[in-house]
Amino acid sequence: SWVILAVSFIFRFHTLNAHNILKSFLPISFNGYWFITVYFFLYLIHPVLNQLIKVLDKKKYLFLLLVGFMYLFVFATFFRNNTAGSGDTWITLVYVYFLGAYIRKYDLVSYFKDKKVWLVIGIGIQLVLMVMSIIAINYVQAKGIMGFNPRHYAALIMGNSPFQLIMSTLVFLLFANIRIKHNKLINLYASATLGVYMMHTNYLTKDIIFDDIVKMQRFENSYTIILEIAVALVLYFILANIDLLRQKLFNKVEVKIVNNISKQLDRINVIFTNYVNKK
Repeated sequence: SWVILAVSFIFRFHTLNAHNILKSFLPISFNGYWFITVYFFLYLIHPVLNQLIKVLDKKKYLFLLLVGFMYLFVFATFFRNNTAGSGDTWITLVYVYFLGAYIRKYDLVSYFKDKKVWLVIGIGIQLVLMVMSIIAINYVQAKGIMGFNPRHYAALIMGNSPFQLIMSTLVFLLFANIRIKHNKLINLYASATLGVYMMHTNYLTKDIIFDDIVKMQRFENSYTIILEIAVALVLYFILANIDLLRQKLFNKVEVKIVNNISKQLDRINVIFTNYVNKK
């Protein structure tokens, strides 16, 4: 975030103001990256969540997941209930954390080991439902029943879509049961995933990448899906190489800095804990 801000200063590719600069210096506090922000919060509270996961029995745990599913996904999508938030909130990520813990606690990966066909069928059904929703929206808009709104198209594929949650869970269970041989090249490029995310979603770069360079709207009436896949692959390859270069040049320095800060925080934590215990 700081490096991108510095580059922006040098090449002046974005209009900067006090808020933009603060957002780059403190990306978690000012929500520079929604995922990093909510993940950081989740990291702080996960020990408490783990304690709750340990004491919940299967019936109560399942009840918690069902109520959360109805409220965060069904209500948010079909009833447009704003109190349910969006897929970019910490409460949604906490729900996904609970869902993942349920899969692990009751070993659903082993349960679906011999049911890969059903997982594939389930994934196919979710895809069909998503595509049919877009066709249905096109139809009702063409008939003048409903006005045009780009958000209607995204309703069933956004973070709070029940179809997206179900499909991603099924995809996880499917691949968790597929043994893939170690591949050094794949693992190398996989290590750059977070860097790619932070580069292409940064508020100073995303408009330049997608609006000024890629310009996907030019291909709106052509083979959009094929082009989107091609753009995603090329974009990932370019940004991943930038991050791999960063890793090679700065990883050792970064690790030293982080370790030093961590040691100081540990000392503060010990002092605070001892003080509380004495009280």
